[in-house]
Amino acid sequence: MNTDRLLKELAKREVVSDAVLKKLADKLADKTDQPSPRAVAKFLVDQGHLTVSQAKRALRAILTPEESAILDAAPLSAADDLPDLPSLSQVHGSAGGGASQSSVWVADLGSESGESAKPSKGKKPKKKKKGQTGWDSPLMLLGGGGLILMLLVGAVILVVMQWESADQKFTGAQEAYDQGSYPQAIADFEDFLKKHPSHNQASLARVRLGTARIRQNTEVMQDYERALAVAVEEADVIEDEDAFREGQGELSALLPTIAKKLSEQADQATEVDQMQKYVDLTTKALELCGNTKLIPGKLRDEGQLNAIRDTLQRIGMRQQALEALQSTLEEMTAASGDGNPAGAYAAQTEFVKAHPELSEDQRLKDAIAAAVAAEKSLVAFVEEPRAAQTEEPESPVVAELAVARPRVKGAAPAAGVAVFRLAGGLYGVSAEDGRLLWRRAVGGAQASLAPSHIDGDWLTFDAKRRELVRLKSETGDLVWRVTLDDEVAQPVIARDKILCAGQTGKLYVVEAASGNLLGHVDFAQPLQSPPAYSEQANAIYLAGEHSSFYTLSADDFSCLGVTYLGHSKGSITAPPVVVVGRVVVFENSGAHTSLLHVLGASSGPVADTVLNSRRINGLVKQPPEVFARRFALVTDAGQVDVFEVSAEDDSQPVVLIASRQPTRPERGAHYAEVVDAEIWLADTGLAKYSIAPAGNRLPVREIEQKFSRDTFLHPLIRVDGVLVHARKRRGKPGVSIAASDVKTGKVYWETDLAAPPAGAPVSLKDAQGILHATAAGSVYVARRPDQRYTALNTPIAAAEAQEPVVFEAAAAAPGGAVYWSMEQGRAAAIVGADASPTFALPGKVACEPTALGEGWVVPLAIGQVHYLAKDGSLLAAPYQPVLRPGSQIAWLPAGAAGDEVVLAGGDKVFALQVVKEDPAQLELAAEIEATGDDQVVGRAAIVEGQAFLPRRDGRLTIHSAASLEETASLDLGGTALWGPFPAPGGVVLATSAGELLFVGPQSTDQPVWRKPIRASDLIGEPLIQSDSITVAFGSGNVARFGLSSGEDIATTDVGQRLATGPTSFGQGMLLATPDGAVVVVRGM
Repeated sequence: MNTDRLLKELAKREVVSDAVLKKLADKLADKTDQPSPRAVAKFLVDQGHLTVSQAKRALRAILTPEESAILDAAPLSAADDLPDLPSLSQVHGSAGGGASQSSVWVADLGSESGESAKPSKGKKPKKKKKGQTGWDSPLMLLGGGGLILMLLVGAVILVVMQWESADQKFTGAQEAYDQGSYPQAIADFEDFLKKHPSHNQASLARVRLGTARIRQNTEVMQDYERALAVAVEEADVIEDEDAFREGQGELSALLPTIAKKLSEQADQATEVDQMQKYVDLTTKALELCGNTKLIPGKLRDEGQLNAIRDTLQRIGMRQQALEALQSTLEEMTAASGDGNPAGAYAAQTEFVKAHPELSEDQRLKDAIAAAVAAEKSLVAFVEEPRAAQTEEPESPVVAELAVARPRVKGAAPAAGVAVFRLAGGLYGVSAEDGRLLWRRAVGGAQASLAPSHIDGDWLTFDAKRRELVRLKSETGDLVWRVTLDDEVAQPVIARDKILCAGQTGKLYVVEAASGNLLGHVDFAQPLQSPPAYSEQANAIYLAGEHSSFYTLSADDFSCLGVTYLGHSKGSITAPPVVVVGRVVVFENSGAHTSLLHVLGASSGPVADTVLNSRRINGLVKQPPEVFARRFALVTDAGQVDVFEVSAEDDSQPVVLIASRQPTRPERGAHYAEVVDAEIWLADTGLAKYSIAPAGNRLPVREIEQKFSRDTFLHPLIRVDGVLVHARKRRGKPGVSIAASDVKTGKVYWETDLAAPPAGAPVSLKDAQGILHATAAGSVYVARRPDQRYTALNTPIAAAEAQEPVVFEAAAAAPGGAVYWSMEQGRAAAIVGADASPTFALPGKVACEPTALGEGWVVPLAIGQVHYLAKDGSLLAAPYQPVLRPGSQIAWLPAGAAGDEVVLAGGDKVFALQVVKEDPAQLELAAEIEATGDDQVVGRAAIVEGQAFLPRRDGRLTIHSAASLEETASLDLGGTALWGPFPAPGGVVLATSAGELLFVGPQSTDQPVWRKPIRASDLIGEPLIQSDSITVAFGSGNVARFGLSSGEDIATTDVGQRLATGPTSFGQGMLLATPDGAVVVVRGM
């Protein structure tokens, strides 16, 4: 029946108390003539048990669409033409036979039209005698009046008492609400409205009841999904109440809170479906917050709502990331199942690159762990025998000359050779007196590829040729070399084998004695850090580029196990260390912090259990120092920690026994060496610390020479009783090698080497000798080398400590050269093997001087242009342009020929002339403006009376050298990067367009020839000969072209980086390397 359905719907909605519904159901149970649902709903509304809106929603839920339409057309209200059903608490009649409340109430429910039930049958009343009444007695009349008066007084008292009881009920409900006792407040407000639906506080009670129900779910139960549902329902009920304004303030706080909490649940969800559910709920809550009837604009906190919207936007991006994660997981699972862990690693790497915020997701870690498990079967040793070579490789280099200068002379209590890798060269230095014994080019400057001592020889990796090389200690001569065709980490010696981890995912195995390559172990990912060898476990341990840690057999190089470590790509650079059976791995897990992992073996040698991980301040980039049961490490932050390792206690496998915090905020390279329970630390100075486990301290020990503010460049090398170290002196070019006593820090000797060249080497006496200078102010003269490797330790001239000179430019002179210290305004002229003292210039040199006749044109920063002889004397009075007081001119190198000089400075171009009078003068012949696109951007050159000037807009303009009148202009197609340099019949230059061009004085719109070239790699000046031009590239190549046509004549690879252009040396040429060595190359 429809009435039953209404009662069930009301019970489901919990809007009418169960007691009222039960009583109503009981009364209707025996009735055959049921009232309509509409009549029952009207009755409940009138009795205060139901609001009009609640009644509407309940009726719509059970009515057909047609009936609902009728309901909408004639809304349910107190004005509806429905029977006036009595209250459940109304009492009718008397005990003596009047109809009871229940009987009348049920009778009135007879039909929707309001017909009353017929009176029940009974005995007829007795008839009174004619003319006789019950009120004939005067006493009865008096008593009746009194009774009426008493009833009236009682009725008034009853109304007053009931009114006071209603106020008390409301006040009690409000007090419970104010105290946050929402269940009690809900019950009290419901009781109040049931008994006093027409009270003047009934509207406010309905508002409080609605907000209490919302608060109950929000603040007490914290069920925000239910809170939103209740809020939607209650808002629809109370928004039409007269007292609704009283609740708007609370709703303006409650509804955004619900939205915020739902957005947080969406943000915390890990499954896409769950996330979408809460996103939808949050969106619905925001719609409520945007309802101006519920929350007026003046009460709405737009900042809070915008923050929620921002959260939803971020969640939307995260949803996309989670969907990508699901796709990646499927791809990784398929790859692992197909035996392709490399594919799984690639998918993971690509995903983390796109979504780094999910890099620590456990599902991703699980997928990687599955790939790691599949990887074990793929790690295998591959035999690939390759015989080592014992002869030097074919090279155009016929000799190499390295130079050094002993600055502190002495003898140390040490024998043997210390070898350093510096600026692309390998330097062998006598540990006894600091003499430079030999130098070999090996490419690269990484201290991470520092040479290793092996049975009296030295082992290193030639980064240029990609060869593993073994050299004799005293001479640097080759023992053997073997090609690996890979970029490898620091080689590791394991018994009679050498292990090299390569970036192609191969661990190369080389015989130490013969140098023969036996083969390699194949891995599914690159290897970026060196392995560790444990003689006790007879095992090899190494980390993959990411995620995996491997244990190999040292006998047959088979994979014994793969452990998922979970490190990110490239985060492990230092080798692991093995101490008393524990394997310690160092992961650079953060921007400025590392994790120390201690791995143990559950059985056998396989490091398969992470026993402990601890955070370390700084990044671990250098191999730790192992001594006894301890190891010491130093991070790039300068943090020094000493740990003791326990082989028995798995719960505490390592214990920090001493530590020292960084004293400076700078990060950089730090090198440590442990000697007799003391730690030497080299970074921006040299220090010694004593290990004091009792106080967990590393107290400083005084040493004689601390080298404060110098920067150390290389791991320390212990030779007998001394530490040999390499450092860069503050503000000085080159590297200083020194030997310090391990007890006192006393310096026995010190040698300067590897300083950049001051300029190109110069050929002496028909190629019978070489004149060469370094930027450190040392000048050397050497006979023509008669062997491949030569070292010079005695300069013919050297800057004194009290008057240091740094040479920045060199220029050949008849029988010698002049070296310029431009910043200091000094120069030195060297003729043959005779050294001349440096001479002072009038000021700082602005640019490279230009040779002219027997002297040089030397522009100074103060504006003057000098014409100087090789001894510094004036060949002509200087030219002085007009300048504002205190201003300077940024001169560019001049073009000079005959008695004409053209140079640009600032926004002008000047033509000067040497007037050979007595005295001679350098006079201004002409000047032109050169601003904006016309600004000159390179050196000037003069050929056949014409001056060539490169402009900012990519043009090369040609002018009369005497008057600066423009005669031609060419579009170069790019800005000049190198040159122009004068040559017979024109100038040669290179542009940013990657072209080498030859332009003649008569060129009007096209160069004589042009050809592609690596313009940005060109260095120094070209070697111009009658029919050819030879140029050098910084990468190590030398090329020769025909001067008239630009055709390729020859090219060669020197095998090491170059710092100067070529100079003629007999049939060959001389070049210099960035670390100051001279290379003699055969003719091309």
